[in-house]
Amino acid sequence: MNKSLLFLVCICCLRGCSRPEAALEPESTDLTVLQPIAAIDLAPNIPEPSGLAFNRKNNTLMVVSDAKSDIFEIDFSGSIKNKIATTSTDLEGVAITQNGDTLYVVEERNQRVVSYAQNGQRLNSITVRVATSDNSALEGIAIDNRRHLFVLNEKSPRLLLEFVGSAEVSRKEITAVKDLSGICYDESNDGLWIISDESQKIISISKTGILLGEWLVPFDKGEGIAFANGKMYIVNDDDGKLYVFDVPS
Repeated sequence: MNKSLLFLVCICCLRGCSRPEAALEPESTDLTVLQPIAAIDLAPNIPEPSGLAFNRKNNTLMVVSDAKSDIFEIDFSGSIKNKIATTSTDLEGVAITQNGDTLYVVEERNQRVVSYAQNGQRLNSITVRVATSDNSALEGIAIDNRRHLFVLNEKSPRLLLEFVGSAEVSRKEITAVKDLSGICYDESNDGLWIISDESQKIISISKTGILLGEWLVPFDKGEGIAFANGKMYIVNDDDGKLYVFDVPS
């Protein structure tokens, strides 16, 4: 056997013995793409909106921005009705109790959940260090009718954490999307909704992490989600808009 042929045989053997790379499972392409029925400008008053929650008591929406430290209360046309000053920075999610007495925000880089009274008084904080990178850390928060907190870690790992008071009671990895960008509680089925920026998708899940449904949205940078008065609302961190959708079915 000449040297050239021997070389080719060796290369083929090495390739045959090498381990194949794991194939990435493609995301489903047969999902319904939801289309907004309205888009409301929040910028420049609320730049880079990054979290959203429904205030049942006042029938308004609460919005946070990762460019500002305030919690904004807006009506459904996007007009600012109230502004609550906080000492927090890098805000990525907001939640409010059903009676409106307490607000919760997540600080991504500090990996911390902080609670505030309606007058802006700082009440408590919980450090939640689960991220491997401070650029992919805490991204969303929701509160259910029992005042349990559900906190998202964006990715690496993609985690849903549940807290009772300041005690973590469960954590679940969410694999249905590439990242976790925002969350809200659904009182109608005692479940949760999550929006993913990178997957351009929203998912409905149980509190135990079981996937109940999934839909696509026609943009990335969706960072906050809320349901109010029979509509779904999503804030977009990139274009500074509040998008209105019919509730997925």
